[in-house]
Parts: sequence; C-alpha cells; structure tokens
Amino acid sequence: MEYRRKRKRRRSSSSTGSGTAKAITVLAAVAVLVYLISASAAGTWIAERVLAPAFTWFDELVTRAAKPKEPLEKEKTPQPTGSSLQASSVTGEIKLPSIECFALQMGVYSDKNNASSQAQLLQQRGAGGYVMEDSGRYRVLAAAYADEASLKQVRTQLTAEGLESASYTFSAPESILRVTASKAQLDGISEGFAALKGLQEEMGTASLSFDQKQAGIAEGKAAVNALLAKLREANDAFVAVADSENYVLDAAKNCFAEYDRVLSSLSEYETDRFVDFSSKMKYTHLSMTHAYVGLVAQVSGMA
Repeated sequence: MEYRRKRKRRRSSSSTGSGTAKAITVLAAVAVLVYLISASAAGTWIAERVLAPAFTWFDELVTRAAKPKEPLEKEKTPQPTGSSLQASSVTGEIKLPSIECFALQMGVYSDKNNASSQAQLLQQRGAGGYVMEDSGRYRVLAAAYADEASLKQVRTQLTAEGLESASYTFSAPESILRVTASKAQLDGISEGFAALKGLQEEMGTASLSFDQKQAGIAEGKAAVNALLAKLREANDAFVAVADSENYVLDAAKNCFAEYDRVLSSLSEYETDRFVDFSSKMKYTHLSMTHAYVGLVAQVSGMA
C-alpha cells in the first residue's frame, strides 16, 4: 500500500509583495512616532522594547520575500518493513530418527497391581522394574540394550540361574516430514529431533557404564546432571525456533518434558546404595526409550 503526501497549495508572489508593502507603510508611521517621543524616558523604553523587535521582524519579512521558494518534496514510496523484511520460507525435509532398542522382559500381566509388585522386587535387585502398558496388558521390563546380542547374553545367564525371561523390542521407523518454514527453523527443529534420539542413547550408555565400573553414586549423578544440562540446552534451542503450534511440535515438546521429568527425578534421588541407583538409572533409560518410541509413532501417524 502506498502512502502519498498531500500537496500544499503554493502562494502567489503578488500576495507576498503586498504584505511587504503594507509592512513598510506601518513602519514609516512608527518612525514618525519615534521622532516625537525619543526625547522622553518613556520614548527610550518604547524604542528598546517595542520598536527594535518591530524592525527585526521587518528585516525577516523582507528576507523571506526575497528568498526563492524551495521545491516541494517528491512523493516517496515507503520502504518495506516488518514481516516483508523477513527471510522467505522454504520447504524442506526433517527426519525423525528411527529407533530399535532391545528390552529384557520379566513378565506380562493383565492386572496392573501384580505387575507393580514384580517391578518392586526387580528394583530391589538392581533392575529397572519399568511397567509399560501395552494394549490392556502390563509388561515388566528390567533393562534395555542397544543391540540384540547384549540382550541374548543376559538372558542366557538368567536361564542358567533358573529365571525365565523374554525379549521385547522397542522399534519405530524413521519418519520424514515436509515442513515449510525459514531455514533457521528447519535446522533447529531437525537438531531438536536428533537431540532427543541422542540423549536416549547416551542414557543407555551411562547406565551400562555405571554397572560395569561399579561407580560411586556421586559419579553416577555427575553423568546424569551432564545429560540434564545437555537436554535443557537442546530444549531451549528447540522452543526458540518451534514457536508455532501444531501436533508434531507439541509431541516433541512433550517428549522433551518427559525426559526432563525422569532425569530430574534421578538427579535428585537420594540413596547410598549402589543397587538402588543402578535400578533408577535403568528405569530412567527405559522411560526415555518408551517416550521416544511414542513420539516417532505419533509423528508417523500424523505425517
């Protein structure tokens, strides 16, 4: 939309000249008055306070009349501002990484209370004891592994001890989304999705390392706090670019929130027993894995 300046009507030179002539006549009359009263004290006051300003005004009037008129300012077309200066949107692909994680399942129950009872027994022995609802049934999971070979090795040991177990695979395919946004937003959202997958993997590594090294509680908490700081940095960056509201972005924000909840709980967990903290680490890893699988499944259904 253009905005045009309203033109001012130009005054003719004859009107200015007439005004000047009238001013000369007035000042001539005033000069006569000066002569009549100049000898008195009152005359001196009038000359200083009234006549001097009058002559100054006359000089200015003559100067203005002689000065050539400046041309009117040319019409200007306003420059684009605000949203018109923003970078143009582009359409690109964002990948939500796939996941495949192998969990040790210690039981499946139709009653949640029974599942919870077994979960508590497992936690007392250092297992995760994570209860996951699945189509009306409740799976009790002890731990999760990045590769199937590690899971098979653990199951073999349990069988030798007379304990029954099964395998449960967390799996979700890579999801491709076509998004129209600025280049910065595309990059930021893609990095946020990658961070969620990466943190799930890092939690698994931290849990395994804690057990293998028989680390102290302080060392375990330090690893958890490092992950929590990384999570919050990634979340802040994601929220900064994912400023619009839609189901996909909301699902990712919910996943960030769930990660923060379980990692914060682990960071604040007070115990002096290695077994208890080990159990809590496995539980946290299983919870994050479940949350990420849910995100991928949800986004895939929306694509």
